Amino acid sequence: MGKVDDTLTSAESATHSLDQASQQINTTLKGAFAENQYGEDAGTNLQQSLTNIDQATGNLADDTEALKHDCFFRGFFKHRGYDDLDDLPVEQYRAGQIFEGLVKSRQWMPAPSLFITNGHGEEVLSAQGRHNIDVAIGQFNEIYGRPLIIEGYSSIGSASDQLLRSRRRATLVRTYLQLRFHVLPKNTGIVALMSTPPGNAGKSTFDGVSLVSVGKRRNEPKK
Repeated sequence: MGKVDDTLTSAESATHSLDQASQQINTTLKGAFAENQYGEDAGTNLQQSLTNIDQATGNLADDTEALKHDCFFRGFFKHRGYDDLDDLPVEQYRAGQIFEGLVKSRQWMPAPSLFITNGHGEEVLSAQGRHNIDVAIGQFNEIYGRPLIIEGYSSIGSASDQLLRSRRRATLVRTYLQLRFHVLPKNTGIVALMSTPPGNAGKSTFDGVSLVSVGKRRNEPKK
């Protein structure tokens, strides 16, 4: 009888341990496959990542060369000193020298309308922020096949803090745009402007993100 009792106790303990393990696995899987801050689940993220890798490895050289020789883009790559939209010189951009003469449409989005702070003290896109970006994109006539610049702004902290925060904000919004609207990375750029917008933007200071769609010259015929 003693051995039977010991066996039953061991079996009960093993069952309890198995139940705990099962609950832990279930919790881990729920966390892993839950939606992220961009509203995408793990399966979508994996599929998008594989697609991005395939596009990057297969088309990067051709896309870059096509972009550099396209008549639309040729003007700001000429005498550029940089290779793509992520290398935009901040001071030249702020002075309006990069897309000079081209038509620019702009949507301003204050930081509170886009971001919340997570448990780690980091800013992330909120559900309302994703909705506000969708609305802002809907105001543009066209976002595909033309430059889309995401300007990041921050007036919080020291100059270095503003620089880091403004770039992170622009990066968060660009990632969402690429996931949600499938805009090509080659056509999107981010620029960290701290708290000072370009001189012709209509604001002397800002805290948040501005989307800028760059179009052709006003008198340039459509093709």
